[in-house]
Amino acid sequence: MSKRRVFVTGYGLTCGNGNNAQEFWDNCRAGESGLKFQPHWSNLDCRIAGIVDTSNYTAQELREVDYYRGRRTVFSRQAMKEALASANLNPKDLEELAIYLGIDFYAGDEYMIDTFINLYPQGKGEDRWEDFNLGYTVQQGMKRMFNKANVNQELMKSQMFYIYQNFMTDYLRSLAGVPGMSRTINNLCVSSGQAIGEAFHAIQYGDHDIVMTGGLEEFSFISAFTFSKLGVYVRADSADKSCLPFDSRRKGTVLGEGCGLVILESEEHMEKRGATPIAEVLGYGTTNNVYHVTNSPSDGKGLAASMQIALDDAEVDSKDIDVVLAHGTGTYINDLSESAAINLTFDHKPLAHSMKSYVGHTLSAAGVLNFITGLLEIKNQFVLPTLFLKTPGKKCDINHVPEGGVEHKVEKLITNAAGFGGFNASVVFGKV
Repeated sequence: MSKRRVFVTGYGLTCGNGNNAQEFWDNCRAGESGLKFQPHWSNLDCRIAGIVDTSNYTAQELREVDYYRGRRTVFSRQAMKEALASANLNPKDLEELAIYLGIDFYAGDEYMIDTFINLYPQGKGEDRWEDFNLGYTVQQGMKRMFNKANVNQELMKSQMFYIYQNFMTDYLRSLAGVPGMSRTINNLCVSSGQAIGEAFHAIQYGDHDIVMTGGLEEFSFISAFTFSKLGVYVRADSADKSCLPFDSRRKGTVLGEGCGLVILESEEHMEKRGATPIAEVLGYGTTNNVYHVTNSPSDGKGLAASMQIALDDAEVDSKDIDVVLAHGTGTYINDLSESAAINLTFDHKPLAHSMKSYVGHTLSAAGVLNFITGLLEIKNQFVLPTLFLKTPGKKCDINHVPEGGVEHKVEKLITNAAGFGGFNASVVFGKV
């Protein structure tokens, strides 16, 4: 069977640096970061993050946030509405809309917050962890809940949304109001990158005509706790001292949250309904390093293989890539590994940059936020810099975008995601 062409016809996002795609682009273009110091997290060392602005939420939306124990339902719905509107698409007019969604590690419910904030071990340095009993701490959090009214209902509700990993896929499908194939990918930092790639292949080989895909992440205190324990969550009070990908001063990453969704369609389906193509998805690759559960190999060969598979799938020569949207977490080892991977894959030194200093590490949403950034760079023929990058670190010798960004030909791009467990995902896409 011949492979069908696949096009992007719509997109939407919300994250710490903007509640829609245009606001996001304007803020990034102006050199603004969505990373903010969180003064109310007084018991945490990790007090800077890219948190979605909820100040304009309606009373009904705030009630929904309270009911579902988290913000992700509201900000994901906003991203979906924008994506469908930009595609000029009413899902109720469709016989079938597939949804491929990369999802977060959800731990936003009350007892988890109580456990990891109010009962966070106090003290200085690593000594605080020597006698930290996680089981006991969780028990204490549960006891606090059991002293409250309607605890059985509260516990059932929080556990339902914590354990039921398909909830957000089902939630978005119910809002769209149409039946169809749903697929959930929960693979940490590569989740949305893999979701886009798998949706692309599914359309390419005739399984679907149209798919809404991407991913989401709500900030989790458990994730922050984990990154802190690993020693890579930066303790800072301002964005320009926090996440500094590829910089010689980099010390680690900070977390963010958000949702990005894109509409992918086959060429035939797009033309039949008279939609306008925004970009074409060309290739996808995914690999595993088989190296270490959290660290990336210094030679970058796993990610390089992912990029090469995507290029081969796209039938695109590496020299034709204009921009690499790097994973670029700001951690010492990841940035070294990715720099090595980029240099292994490309001889001509394409422009490369990371978005983590704008939005934080959004984990499951990282791949799709990179992808939408690339769509906006195609639209504006402008490439963003890695914000706050001053002096590249040793062996981070890739072609960094100049400070302030640069007007540049943007026709073909590749975006990377790399995550715990050694997984990598790369997607090649381009201008139409």
